[in-house]
Amino acid sequence: MSLFRPFRNSIPFRSLSTNAAAYIHPTHPDSPQPQATHDKLARYSRSVLNTYARPPIIFTRGSGLYLYDSQHRSYLDMSGGIAVNALGHADEGVARVMGEQAAKLVHNSNLYHNEWSGELAHLLTTLTKLHGGMGYQPNSADSSGLKVFLANSGTEANEGALKFARVSGKARAEKVGVDAADKSELVCFRNAFHGRSMGGLSVTPNPKYQEPFAPLIPGVRVGDINDIHSLTSLVTEKTCGVIIEPVQGEGGIHNVDVEFLQALRRRCDEVGAVLIYDEIQCGLFRSTDLWAHSALPPNAHPDLITMAKPLANGFPIGAVMMRDSVAEHVSPGSHGTTFGGSPLSTCVAHHVLTRLAQMPDLKARAGVLRERLDGLAAAYPDVVKSPVRGRGFLLGLPFLNSAHPARALTLARQRGLLILVAGSDAVRIVPSLTIAESEIHEACNVLEAVLEVLRRESEHGVYHSHTHTMRGLERERRASEQRMAPAEAVDPAMPVHEGYKSQWARYRNMYRGELAEFLATFVLIVIGAGVNCQYTLQNSGVALSVPLTWAFGVAGAVWVSGGVSGGHLNPVITISLALFRGFPWRKVPTYVVAQVVGCFSGACVAYANYYYSVDQYEHGLRTIHGHTATAGLFFTMPQPYLPAFNCFFDEFLGTAVLVGIVFALSDRSNLSPPHGTMPFALFLTIFGLGAALGGNTAGGFNPARDLGPRLMCWLVGYGDEVWSFFGQYWLWCGWLAPLSGGIAGALVYDVFIYSGTDSPINTSKHPDTLESSHA
Repeated sequence: MSLFRPFRNSIPFRSLSTNAAAYIHPTHPDSPQPQATHDKLARYSRSVLNTYARPPIIFTRGSGLYLYDSQHRSYLDMSGGIAVNALGHADEGVARVMGEQAAKLVHNSNLYHNEWSGELAHLLTTLTKLHGGMGYQPNSADSSGLKVFLANSGTEANEGALKFARVSGKARAEKVGVDAADKSELVCFRNAFHGRSMGGLSVTPNPKYQEPFAPLIPGVRVGDINDIHSLTSLVTEKTCGVIIEPVQGEGGIHNVDVEFLQALRRRCDEVGAVLIYDEIQCGLFRSTDLWAHSALPPNAHPDLITMAKPLANGFPIGAVMMRDSVAEHVSPGSHGTTFGGSPLSTCVAHHVLTRLAQMPDLKARAGVLRERLDGLAAAYPDVVKSPVRGRGFLLGLPFLNSAHPARALTLARQRGLLILVAGSDAVRIVPSLTIAESEIHEACNVLEAVLEVLRRESEHGVYHSHTHTMRGLERERRASEQRMAPAEAVDPAMPVHEGYKSQWARYRNMYRGELAEFLATFVLIVIGAGVNCQYTLQNSGVALSVPLTWAFGVAGAVWVSGGVSGGHLNPVITISLALFRGFPWRKVPTYVVAQVVGCFSGACVAYANYYYSVDQYEHGLRTIHGHTATAGLFFTMPQPYLPAFNCFFDEFLGTAVLVGIVFALSDRSNLSPPHGTMPFALFLTIFGLGAALGGNTAGGFNPARDLGPRLMCWLVGYGDEVWSFFGQYWLWCGWLAPLSGGIAGALVYDVFIYSGTDSPINTSKHPDTLESSHA
């Protein structure tokens, strides 16, 4: 949630939802990078084959859904290592199992059995019969009927599947009236991706991938998914195998209709062809079911299925599972692998698969992500091409402009979010399956800001094609190589990039939100404490000038920070946004510290400015009690006759009203203020609260506004009673009362009014409520 909708260049923002405004400007610029990073990249470029166009970032560690670069910046990884890290980065369980097994046995070759390859194969077949798939209804009790071949990667699994299809197809040739030598054709589908080895590449009909390596394997026919009428001519008696993704990934996130898969199954049976489902990306619970075809009727199931990506959470492994009707044609020596099925890889995969099968709330969390993306598509019909594609945690956001996916990828990365391009018109979102709802909302807040930037760029006629983006990355790589090689030729005093010219600019951009909160709260206290001092010490102004000036201080502070940090100014606002609007919890501590330090600094300046007036008023003393006490000019003090309960309730009530109104002002579906007038709306809110509820406890409603000035007073000589007064008043009335009141105000607003899916009040935790619409 933002207290302010920022504006730039007189082009109004579409009504940005909660927290999106904080990501309008880049927080993680690709450049400039530290000198050490440039040196490393230049050294790598002299040794690493140039097959990837990479941005100039080096990731050094991960944790959960976050990656951290060499500058210690965190990135929310919604690419999941290209749908690989199902349990997230640096998972403790995976690391433990991997270390324990590596200390026992890493590799012993497939000439001998090991204790884990058979266990993994058994687990795969057992789970398939339990969840459904490969011809089995869910909860089947058969103890046989499926076999598994273990490999090292997805493309190797597909190579094996194509070989198994060919040998099995040839064995079926006589039954359909063709010679075994003629039954060798393969069928694939447009927009498919099955790997980059020669077999996988031959059934990946994308000229960008195929043309440099032509000629490829002959006898491959290409069809269109969901075109049932073409199947008779496409799949013939000469077809030995058909390979298809139930949900296409790389090619743009396209669902294959169940009716088409049923018709394809029938046609394969008619001509004796083997049906292969490539579930390397869409399988293993990414669709929220074990297999993307698990929920389909058995007459839409395959003969073989390939898998890889999430099976060992990033450790190299792949597998082919097949029915006995295919396995019976494979004999010892007909296929093999050196490293596939090693003790280490299969032990890790067994651990990962066991945990994936127990993953809680998978459908519910996938439903939250789908609803948020559907909301973005509805909010930006001039940018996004509805509907959102895909299933579960394999989703594609399609764009009207084919130049936008690559541009969106760059814009998202520069705001700390990692996504992927899919096909010619979409971005792909494939996070770890452990993703929390707060991380879903954080990602969608960034995506909303990205869509807003794209809309504004389109209005200006700014377009970035995918080709230009890739060329730009390649130019940056070459430029970096030229700049940094030889390294000793670089002048340290010279800027290393055309971007920011100073180290400070780079660090400022990393912590821009926190700096904005610091500066805003500094302004707030300079103005607020200043009017308190002027009214009391110099008997200047009228009583209403105090709440009026405090209200102006809040408005001015929001003008200072709203377009950068969202203008929270208050730990209660920040924490309420994290609880109810998906504001990232990892930013809460730094925002709160910035707010407290800003208030402390503002109080120091206000005190310094009125030092002699305080001296004159208190006759050189510094006191908390009495008619001439001045501590209350800086931090909050209650009326001396009030009981503790009344003090607590006053702060609770005032903060509840404040947060409820702030949530209402930021609610796009409510009567939110016109563009550019949010600070004025807050001016009226604060003035009203101060005039109505500010008399009992000085109307703090903000823990930072009390703690920062209180710390200043303690340091300049007001004594330890700053903390001990009224039984630690600063703690129970300065922090606990406004925190509980703010949370209560947010809760009441969401229960009674708010309908957005970023609130936990509106998100069902029960998986069955979302299964029908997102299966």
